Parts: sequence; structure tokens; C-alpha cells
Amino acid sequence: MKILFINRMMGVAWGGGENYDYHLARGLERRGHQVVVLTGRSDRSAVPPPPGLECISIETPYLRKHMYNLAGKVPILPGLFAEADLRIFMERAKQTILRLIREREIDVVQILALPYLASWITRHSPAAMRFPGPPAWFQSGMLQHLGKNRRFKMFTHGDAVRYFADRLQTPVREIPPGINREIFRRPTSSEKSQARAEMGLGSDDFVLATVGRLIAGKGHEFLIRALGRGSDPRIKLVVVGGGPLQPQFESLAAQAGLADRILFRGHADPAGVSRSLWAADAFCLLSSYENYSNAALEAMATGLPVIASSVGGFVQQIVEGENGHLIAYNDDEKLLMRVHELLAKPDRLLAMASKAEQFATRFSWDAAAGQVEELYGELTS
Repeated sequence: MKILFINRMMGVAWGGGENYDYHLARGLERRGHQVVVLTGRSDRSAVPPPPGLECISIETPYLRKHMYNLAGKVPILPGLFAEADLRIFMERAKQTILRLIREREIDVVQILALPYLASWITRHSPAAMRFPGPPAWFQSGMLQHLGKNRRFKMFTHGDAVRYFADRLQTPVREIPPGINREIFRRPTSSEKSQARAEMGLGSDDFVLATVGRLIAGKGHEFLIRALGRGSDPRIKLVVVGGGPLQPQFESLAAQAGLADRILFRGHADPAGVSRSLWAADAFCLLSSYENYSNAALEAMATGLPVIASSVGGFVQQIVEGENGHLIAYNDDEKLLMRVHELLAKPDRLLAMASKAEQFATRFSWDAAAGQVEELYGELTS
């Protein structure tokens, strides 16, 4: 089968949606399918092409950066920037999409969360669309209409499944993400020591890790504030990910006297993310919302218990006190208490690490690719 993936952000900034599409595409290739990816690219983009995939990029202005800068400060305007960014990409992509469908003899087009583009594509090809989280409210009518189209299918996972069932009464297939177990695995003691040494971390340090773009809503300021509340000086934080708010968070850490306890590692490929996780004792992600965090799954696969905010899909991933802890969003006092508990009780930390690793074994990219392959077969039969 010949498949065209459309992912607006894969050439601009790497997040959960891009991680999912990349590994799904590689999984489909391992099953014998041919995949080409169409993505956007900004003139300021520093993200290299994903390894091992054929990518075709369309140059478009990156307006979403304004959305991240204005989030939480100005109502409505951030959403308008995000929508304009996608509309410009969609209009510029149409001719390239038609050419690829014709020249590559594409069987199915796979789209990440662009329902207006999906509606147009179904005139030319069967199409599947994946949502990385609940769709915007103003897309409801379009999605309900698309749900009746026999040349179109949708799939998602996590908290978004509930949204489609309860709010839209629209059919959607649930296909969970996977984990690259060759990269994200529990390290040996020597691998852990080496990863720590590379980052200047000591054997007595208690290391927290967090992975995510440095944008509003990911809770980085929450973590920094908690560490500044008189936490044990042995507690260190490794921050993996880049984004427009990095200077702000670095300044916040310096003001809190934490410049030597917080390491900003920047954007990293999967191997680099894994290596940072190897250096850690626990993983934290205190987002205001996550549909179903692949970063948390990858952390659990490396043997890290997860402390997360009790929102969205986190409540499906974390069993309180077994593979991690759930805390109220923005409750930095409770966060610090949980971190100190793990530091003081190494036996409990070890037990939770084992439970976390066990939970992660349920997820496989090959299994996800197999389920998507079945969905494509229904579209093309």
C-alpha cells in the first residue's frame, strides 16, 4: 500500500503528534508499505528531517509561535493565529497533495487533525485522520459530517475517545501509541552512571526529568517554582525540549537560585531523550492538559515512576501510588512532598519503577501499525 502522511508540524517543531506519526510511519514501512510525508517548514525551523522517512516540505510562515507567546495573556487571539497557520498550510499544500496522489499512485492519505483539508482530500482519495487530542469545538459540525463519509475514517486514543463518544456521538477508532523498546528501555547501572556523568550529575543526586516543548501549559514554571520552595539541594531537574519560552524559564530558574540545579538540554532526538531519562530517578509532567502522554509512557519504559497532574489521559496512565502519583494542577506543595517521599524511600521508588516499566510493556508501535493497516484496508476494500 502507498500512503501519504500529512503532518503540518513535523518540519517545524517536534511534539507528541509528530512523535506518534513518525513511529507509526516507520511501523507501516516495516510491514511492507511505502510512506511519504508532507510537512510544513518555516524559514526559522531548526528541526532536522526525521531519520529514515521520505519527507517533502512546503515553506509556510510559522504563525503558531504567536499563539504560544500569547497563550494565557490574550483571549481568542492565540486560537486565531493557530487557525490561520493551518489554513495557510492547507491552501499551499493542495497542489502538492494532488500531484503526489497522482504521481505516487497513493492508496490512502493519513492526516493529523486537519478536518477541513480531510474533507477536500476525500474527493480525490480515501483518507484517515488522527486526532492527538479532543478537537476544537468549532470543528464539531465538520467532524460529524465527515463521520458519515464512506471514504473517511478517524482514530484517536486517550481522553479524546471519551470526547468523540460523549460530545460528538461520532464513530472513532481507538488506537493507542507505542514505544520504541530498542531505545526506551531500563538502563544498566553502568549506563545510568555514564549518562549522569555526561551531564555533570553526581551519584548522590536525586534527578527529576521532564520532556516536552517549552511552551505555555506544560507546567515547567510549576516545576521550577516547586524546586525553589526550600527543596533538598540534592534534587536536580533535567529539562528536555526546546521552545519559545526557554529564555523565560531559564531566567525564572536563575531568579530562584536554581541555575546549577536545572539543566536545559534543548531539543533532542529519541536516543537523546532516552539518554536523559537514563540519568533520572523519576519523571514529572505537570501539564494543564494532556490527552495521553507518550513522553510519560517512554519514561515508564525506562523504569521511571511518573508524577503528573490529574488531568486528561494521565488518569488512564497512572495508578496512584503504584507506577506514579497524580497531583492537582499547580499544587507545587504536593509535588514537592511527593518528590521528597521518593527521595526518602528508595525501596518504594524501586517498586514503583518496576510497576511503571511493567505498564509500558502494553504498548508497541508494531501493534499500532497493525491496527492502522486494518483501518486502511477497510477504506480501500
